[in-house]
Amino acid sequence: LNGVYLSQKPNVLEKFTGFELENKYRFFPIDQNGNKGGNMIFKAKENSDAIARQFLGGGRAFHMYLKLTSGQMELGDFLLLQKTSTCCRFDRGEMQVTLLEGGPRIIGFIYGPCTCCELQLQILDINRQVRFTIRGGGCQCGILCPGCPCEPCRVVDFTLYDAVGNPISTMRRRTDFLAQLISNADDFILGFPAGTSVEDKCLLISSLIMMDYAYFEDQHRNNYESR
Repeated sequence: LNGVYLSQKPNVLEKFTGFELENKYRFFPIDQNGNKGGNMIFKAKENSDAIARQFLGGGRAFHMYLKLTSGQMELGDFLLLQKTSTCCRFDRGEMQVTLLEGGPRIIGFIYGPCTCCELQLQILDINRQVRFTIRGGGCQCGILCPGCPCEPCRVVDFTLYDAVGNPISTMRRRTDFLAQLISNADDFILGFPAGTSVEDKCLLISSLIMMDYAYFEDQHRNNYESR
């Protein structure tokens, strides 16, 4: 598995009413060129409080099971993600990642620190030591002018760093302009570094979900409210 392509399932009702519904996601493998390829490998659906979704946006608490799939067939629960609630815009919260295969065990945490002019997530191991850091500049076109149809405004690029600060891979958030007209769905693409363990891949996959809630869920909400 070279990496994953995360696709949020579009919801037209949410787009046009502004009523926040549970997010749904699908994961696909990527080829060596970073393009989506092959059958769906995971699917996930948010479980959260309806009132919290309306008032806390991306700061809401939730739990989410990532289900292993083969095509459209579900093979069972693989990961459990549990995110804490936060009501402060500068506190991105924390998400606990539990691997369910072979018996449930916590394998790490995804933490969103308070940063200035930067989008950042820290991926922590079970001892809360930094395994990876994801960083992206806050002055990218995709942050400053979301919704614009030009290519630079439809992407946000990130760099994945190892525990000592060496860049080892990239991540990209991408939106489709036509799809954005009828839904609030995002796509994320992440390549796995060479030699990544199964547990680290699980943490990296989970970080895509956390990134969407931490930095882009409220962006959609603000776009709706400004119309």
